[in-house]
Amino acid sequence: MPQGPATHFDLIVREGKSRLEDGPADVTALGVTPDGGAIVAYADGSTRIWSFDQPTFEPPRLGPRAPSAIRRIRFDEAAKVAMLSCDNGLVLASLNPPSRMPVVVPGEHVVALLEPNRERFAALRADRVQVRYVPMGLLKEPPAGSKGFYNTILKDETLPLGAPAAGFALNLGKPTFLAWHPSGRLLTGGRDGSITALPVAGAAPFLSREHKAAVHAWETSSTGDFAFGDDDGFVGYWPNRTTKIAKFRTGEVSIRGLAFSPCGCELAVVDTSGWVSLCRPHTGEKLFEVKQTRPVTVAAYGPRPDVLLLADGKGVDAWWLPELAAQAGVR
Repeated sequence: MPQGPATHFDLIVREGKSRLEDGPADVTALGVTPDGGAIVAYADGSTRIWSFDQPTFEPPRLGPRAPSAIRRIRFDEAAKVAMLSCDNGLVLASLNPPSRMPVVVPGEHVVALLEPNRERFAALRADRVQVRYVPMGLLKEPPAGSKGFYNTILKDETLPLGAPAAGFALNLGKPTFLAWHPSGRLLTGGRDGSITALPVAGAAPFLSREHKAAVHAWETSSTGDFAFGDDDGFVGYWPNRTTKIAKFRTGEVSIRGLAFSPCGCELAVVDTSGWVSLCRPHTGEKLFEVKQTRPVTVAAYGPRPDVLLLADGKGVDAWWLPELAAQAGVR
């Protein structure tokens, strides 16, 4: 019986991996779209979306865009809006129909807490952390005369109950990251590796000094667990509904990125020397580690749980996990 042209999934299982063609700039973020595509973001603010069940010769479709390099990709609970954390803000872009004019919430380290109908963001602005509701309504009714990107202004933003209008002062200088913990805590990282929770909406005080080097990488799992990666090669693992961070080492150099598997039981760790480690975060056990011929910059699971996306330069390798383990000498 004749077979059709090979899809990316066909190549991944048959040959161990499939290479996504190079984009217009270095890859800076990876993710999975609500419809099961792989979204690749680039340093020039563009994105491309690949369908792995289509023939490999089919080109990707263009995705939402940002005005600067994209560092994190999320989608709202209704799977209708893309939220792209970029170097100078948070981009909101409607997926269906696609936004003709994305909205940009300005600031540094801008991150969103996705709760239906009350999405909030935190942003570093003028050395203070401000918390506001995400102005989702601007996607439906953009201001008249706007072109390109619409940059929000103060009157577009609504202050949540209990959040100070002036924002939160930072005692340890400019943070290395901002992140919303699934519990609703707003976390900030200090240059000394400390992690604190800002007093948002009555959140319980929290201070961690487990890390002795600055934390830049962080990620959350589908089950509400949290992971940090510091500049000394240590991973901090904070299981959901607990108050203590466990720490384990994966290498000797700075951790560049983290990616939880869909079930949350595995964690991929990428460091600046090019090593990719797969670990069980709840025990710190390293399942395998492998060094790629080209240094990996970003990792993400998907679009299937047995596929790991590894970006290097402008391109992405989609690896079948059993083949990647075999590359590491694990059978």
